[in-house]
Amino acid sequence: MLGREDSPRYCYPCLKLPDGCGLYGESNVVNGYNRPWREPGSWMSGPAFGEGGEFPWIRLDFQEPKTVREILVFFNPDLSRELNSSRASMWDDHHKFLPRTGMPPELVRSAVIDGILPDGSRREIAVLEENWRRTWRVLPQDGITVTGLILEIRGTYGARRAEIFEICVY
Repeated sequence: MLGREDSPRYCYPCLKLPDGCGLYGESNVVNGYNRPWREPGSWMSGPAFGEGGEFPWIRLDFQEPKTVREILVFFNPDLSRELNSSRASMWDDHHKFLPRTGMPPELVRSAVIDGILPDGSRREIAVLEENWRRTWRVLPQDGITVTGLILEIRGTYGARRAEIFEICVY
């Protein structure tokens, strides 16, 4: 979190990372952390979000076919934002901030999960529209046997990049 000591204005850091550093790599969605811990711990798409009709996606491949009965996807609802406790008398001036208005730009608004069937074809498993939650729970009816999953992000609440903390498949 960045900002000025004399202002409640919240700012995002700006930095450039070398290609392949892995800080926001796809392996983060299966590392067991569903929130930032010691590092960002999330996958982040490239900056060209939704341009040219293409949407960011991430693919999970399984070593052998798996019958999926539940999928949990953990999105970024701006966990870095400082939220004060209800004890306003305890707040220091530098901890006061402007109240959040609207949805966090980082939060995924719409997405689709496709299953990769054993014959290599794809089948839509779930569609998410107008999301307002941190966690998306999908319960495929009667389970579905797949060799992998593709999560395609169709939109956020304003961020140019999609961000996923974790994908759990049961």
